[in-house]
Amino acid sequence: MFGRLLPSVRNPADARIGLRTIQGDRCRNVLHAAAPALNAAPAGSSPHQWSPLHMNSPLPYPVPSFRTLVPATARGEATRRKLMDAAIVEFGARGFHAASVSSITSRADVGQGTFYLYFHTKEEIFITLVRDIGRSLRLHVARAMTGAENRAQTERRALVALLSFMLDNPGYYRIVQESQFVDETVFREYYERFAKSYAQDLGEAIKRGEVRPGDSETRAWAILGISQYLGMRHCLWGGAMPPDAVIDSALEMIESGIAPVTV
Repeated sequence: MFGRLLPSVRNPADARIGLRTIQGDRCRNVLHAAAPALNAAPAGSSPHQWSPLHMNSPLPYPVPSFRTLVPATARGEATRRKLMDAAIVEFGARGFHAASVSSITSRADVGQGTFYLYFHTKEEIFITLVRDIGRSLRLHVARAMTGAENRAQTERRALVALLSFMLDNPGYYRIVQESQFVDETVFREYYERFAKSYAQDLGEAIKRGEVRPGDSETRAWAILGISQYLGMRHCLWGGAMPPDAVIDSALEMIESGIAPVTV
């Protein structure tokens, strides 16, 4: 879809403004400067930690790949950052269709023409945000799980991290959910990358004897579903983290379903 909408940039003016072109999947994660940590285990990680190395695993279907303008200078990156920050607020508060390039540039306090030095369309910046939100969430969870001493603690830290991320960033949730109506493939990519990495981690835990043998993919989707709906009920609708008793109850159900059978 976006391969047709977003042509390759060959304008000599790009060189004058210090821009270069790269494939969309290789664009920088502007939400977190520490994004390279996604490709290396965090310091002090244990075998019980969900490894971020799985998080960029290939998916079983093609995902949109478009050429993206990325600034090569610090000043250009700062401007792009302002546009991204403004877009998060606009899309998160108003939704994709109500937000506009002019509202984004107005909030970022830059000229409307400046937008097109960094993004070709409103759709492109929206999809870039969805992918960056996914990377940010995976990094947030990986950091939270660092140093977990056993599988039960791993699951608790992962659940709390997912819920806190939703509580702290309600606008992100709206952006991700709305992406299914902008580009369903990117919406699927967001969740399937997450589920795939979780399933791989559960599979490794089975090999270590921390989790009873079973269908890791189904378990991963079920666990993610629990966090998703608990987050909606408490973090989005209630505006607060679930009480400890709620988290304990959810984890009891998870642990009773995956804990090794003892004789």
